[in-house]
Amino acid sequence: MRWWMLGLLAPIISLSCGESSKSGGPDDNAGATSGGASGSAGRTGGGSGGASGTAGTAGAAGIGGGGTSGTSGGSAGSSATGGVGGAGSGGTAGDGGAGAAEGGAPGDTGAAGEAGDSGDDVLHAVSIDAGGDHSCALLDTGGVLCWGSNADGQVGDGSPSRMTDVVQLSAGSFHTCAVQASGNVKCWGQDLFGALGNGLDNLDDKASPVDVIDLVDAIAVTAGGAHTCALVRGGTAKCWGDDWEGQLGNGSDGEMGHESPVDVENLTNAIAITAGTNHTCAIIEGGTVRCWGLDLGGQLGNGATEGIVRSPMDVPGVDEVVALEAGAWHTCALRANGAVLCWGTDNYGQLGDGDDDEVDEPSPVAVTTVTGATSIAVGAVHTCATLSGGTVQCWGGDEYGQIGDGDDGQANQMSAADVLGLADAVTVTVGFDHTCALGETGVVLCWGRDVDGQVGNGGVGQVDKLAPVVVQGF
Repeated sequence: MRWWMLGLLAPIISLSCGESSKSGGPDDNAGATSGGASGSAGRTGGGSGGASGTAGTAGAAGIGGGGTSGTSGGSAGSSATGGVGGAGSGGTAGDGGAGAAEGGAPGDTGAAGEAGDSGDDVLHAVSIDAGGDHSCALLDTGGVLCWGSNADGQVGDGSPSRMTDVVQLSAGSFHTCAVQASGNVKCWGQDLFGALGNGLDNLDDKASPVDVIDLVDAIAVTAGGAHTCALVRGGTAKCWGDDWEGQLGNGSDGEMGHESPVDVENLTNAIAITAGTNHTCAIIEGGTVRCWGLDLGGQLGNGATEGIVRSPMDVPGVDEVVALEAGAWHTCALRANGAVLCWGTDNYGQLGDGDDDEVDEPSPVAVTTVTGATSIAVGAVHTCATLSGGTVQCWGGDEYGQIGDGDDGQANQMSAADVLGLADAVTVTVGFDHTCALGETGVVLCWGRDVDGQVGNGGVGQVDKLAPVVVQGF
């Protein structure tokens, strides 16, 4: 959703710790980023040692929504001392489990068991989104965590801050936006052409969230290159920012940009929206697709390279679409049967049709080796999908290891390749040259280019990662 130039800065991490627990968007939030699984299993505390021959007290409930009861903590105590309370194991998502330490054998009263790991410091994500050289996660607290390049304030260390009640977020090339439960939208980062939507044309970057003006009842937001769009309750959409190539969809003729939202014309009954670098697409109720903006590589999917399309146009031959992603110069759609279709530029194999002819495809083509897909992600020159079994496959450019197959040859992949070591992924997201996946337990893993810390594992030297690594804190 988001690809322009690259910015350089040391990795910076920003965390907002909200109070309310959010696991998805508003009731009819069809356009929100795919939500993650519930919080991962919590670790239960160890119980105190028992009196002679009696059972120890129950361990404290784990943090993060542990599920079924934990295993008993600690081993049985000797006749003189009670057992040391071990950490009870957390279960599946649900109520916190309780670990119980067994009492000592007959004898004197045992000493209190040692406390187990509470799990307080473990983060749990419910959705993720990768921007250009940064990544963000929506936490189960309703807060936002971002990491990677902060050259334009897109990580938001000035405080995305004390934001709570966030229900959906989107990371663009150099800016980030979030929808709150109230239907308001806040953005931070680079404000080129008015991409932050706060009504100002001073082009100042914002390291802290600012309100998007003249926008209510938003249910999803998507951040592109230097423009942003929101899906509004009722099936309409509004966009703001750069409009040189018609990516705002309001029919205007070559305007530089809009610092506040404008209506997308000829768009009704939309259920999802996605912004690429210079184009935008939407899913219409019933599963059809419409696109607008720059079309030099065929990324609008209308069978021709029209140059610029300033209002929504149908993508012929595409139906039953349940998810849609726009990248730099290509677009992909996930159909209800788990098949993936892509169109646009194919110079790195990012369309996944198996051809190495590097010919652009202005009409949708099937990704030949992917079946049973449950989510898709589109970047600058590579594409990924999660599959029904929890594995992830990627294809296209692999210069920095963003395919994740562990291959240090890093040749372009014309067909889907398996990402190493992933078995429980629920969604995947793609940036310029890095990729991240969300696991069932709320853990986030990333791989690919790490020059700005966008992989997020806190590694020294930010060496590119050819296979997934866990983001620090999860």
